[in-house]
Amino acid sequence: MTDEPTADPPTVPGSFLSGSAGDLKRDQLATYAQALRDHGGRRVRFRVGPPKVGFHFDAVFRPEDARRVLATEAASYDKEVPGIGELRRLFGNGLLFSGGDRWRRDRRVVAPLFTTKRITSYVDGMTVAADRLAATWAAAPDGRVDLSAAATHYALEVLGRSVFGGDVESAAPVLRATVPVLNAYAARRILSPVRLPGWVPTRPNRRAERARRNLWDLVDGLIADRRAGVLDGDDLLTVLLTARDPEDGSALDDETVREQALIFLVGGHETTATTMAFSLHLLGRHPDVQQRLRDEVAAVVGDRPVGSDDLPRLAYTAQVVDETMRLYPPGHTLVRHAHQATTLDGREVAPGHLVAISIWGIHHNPEVWPDPDRFDPDRFGTGDVGRYHHLPFGGGPRGCIGQHLATAELVVALATLVRAFLLETDMDDPPLDVAVALRPGGDLPCRVTPAR
Repeated sequence: MTDEPTADPPTVPGSFLSGSAGDLKRDQLATYAQALRDHGGRRVRFRVGPPKVGFHFDAVFRPEDARRVLATEAASYDKEVPGIGELRRLFGNGLLFSGGDRWRRDRRVVAPLFTTKRITSYVDGMTVAADRLAATWAAAPDGRVDLSAAATHYALEVLGRSVFGGDVESAAPVLRATVPVLNAYAARRILSPVRLPGWVPTRPNRRAERARRNLWDLVDGLIADRRAGVLDGDDLLTVLLTARDPEDGSALDDETVREQALIFLVGGHETTATTMAFSLHLLGRHPDVQQRLRDEVAAVVGDRPVGSDDLPRLAYTAQVVDETMRLYPPGHTLVRHAHQATTLDGREVAPGHLVAISIWGIHHNPEVWPDPDRFDPDRFGTGDVGRYHHLPFGGGPRGCIGQHLATAELVVALATLVRAFLLETDMDDPPLDVAVALRPGGDLPCRVTPAR
């Protein structure tokens, strides 16, 4: 006798008119946390908007459910979810948002950039960027720095060297002025059951369009500068501009190059900058962890620059990175659309239904991570963390292609800065900006003093 799947999961109570739309817009993480507590991590349904006008989606908070959606039943799902058109309109149809044959071609083209050998070749540039940041900290008035701004500066410098083949420091003001605007705009639109077309000249639409245009102009300028030079480097733009599809030999058109560059510029710098800022903040709040990391760097690296051969031996530093991304996963939610019937958590998933994998919820589920709000890098010291217990880079065939590059950037930065400075911060819980991606919601002030 087999258990037949049942039809509908429990629905989270919301207002009659808007369902859970208001709660999700006000505080998405708290709304998911309440559902996690109320339903023990099982699949639950949210209604967004008025009955028969809005839409429903189911949220899951368990590793086994994430594995089923992202891996074992991945063929039953795609990314054609509400708001994907908004994201493509704002950020292009690059690797993160494309699907089907387009996604498979994109992945084949950019994969050579992320081989172990290629990532190893970038480490010296990461060390240079980290040393430059350390020099600015040494000159900081009263030893006070903003970790968020510092992390963004570092991420952009590394990105410029490895992805764009040059200095993109000038991109920082444009990114600061555009990416938060576009993230917040997209998040509001995704959670709105009724959306006016983007071309309607409302104030939010006009502001978003200005930000989009400025961001795209920035990327077009970077591409033009790179195209004007000699295309013999190993950076992303050179790979894109000289790429030929391994299967049919076709080159990428200018629009496709822009779309891929946009994804790596925005996503590449945000993931690294967010995790680096939160990592340094947590180290400033936990001097015992900070000292243990410093001791590891002294034992492994000593006084010389961090090199690629050091990375596998900086195990505790990597654990700090992993634990930070558990507490503050930049990609806090993944949404999939079922294009064929399947099952999940013992219940049916009908074609057309939406499933939200709450990465933040899995990472804060006490059944998965005991005392989940506590910062404890030793969680990752045993080597037996389940594959779908920790998902800062997603999972399955669409897992983030740049995860090893991002991890290397973060380990180099933490090792270099913590070796040189003592960090201290008085801020307990950092402010959060929960839009399309999770990021600091303001400055993260910190006092830094020379460690020796």
